[in-house]
Amino acid sequence: MYKYLFSILSIILSGTLYAQTVVVSTSQTNYLVEYIDNPIKIVVENNPCDLIVAKATYGKLEGSGCDYVYTIDKHVLRDTISVGIKKNNKITWISKNDFEMKSLDDPTVSLGGKIKGNINKAQLMSAPYILDYQSDFEIKPQWEVTGFSLKIIRNNFVVLEKMNVQGYTLPGEVVNFIGASVMSGDKIVVDNISVMLYKKDKRLLNSKVELVFY
Repeated sequence: MYKYLFSILSIILSGTLYAQTVVVSTSQTNYLVEYIDNPIKIVVENNPCDLIVAKATYGKLEGSGCDYVYTIDKHVLRDTISVGIKKNNKITWISKNDFEMKSLDDPTVSLGGKIKGNINKAQLMSAPYILDYQSDFEIKPQWEVTGFSLKIIRNNFVVLEKMNVQGYTLPGEVVNFIGASVMSGDKIVVDNISVMLYKKDKRLLNSKVELVFY
């Protein structure tokens, strides 16, 4: 998230005032994203960075000079970043820059470290968790799985089902059943998955996890 790739990804020109062009650029394409750090760079023509000040209408803008980080922990449709010049302890606000606000995409969740395909029952028993799947080393917002339902299917018949399980761990009864009774070809399906981001944004996912035991 802290990739200072501001060159041309998003440039909002607010126009010229007092022969000064104000440029506010983000790492996104003309929008901001809820709950995560949004790096912002501000340049005001004919003014050094140490004279620039900025503020946001709804979110929090931290930083100084030309470099800031914007965050917001609530749902809004748009936010405005105002830019000013501070001289002699007086701020002259010269620009308002409007940004669309976007929500984070739903996370991809894994079961036993896998999101699809086949799984060995020993592997699942050693990691009986439903977690936000991190596919690479990029820093990502952390979702917490807060509930789910599951069933184990054999030859199109449900042999074990658990509804509205709280938390992200397979119940002991399910783990014991997997160890003692699961056969090659059985399928485990996890759905009705609820997740929470930063204890504020709760969602019910449309996706599910399906794995086949071998």
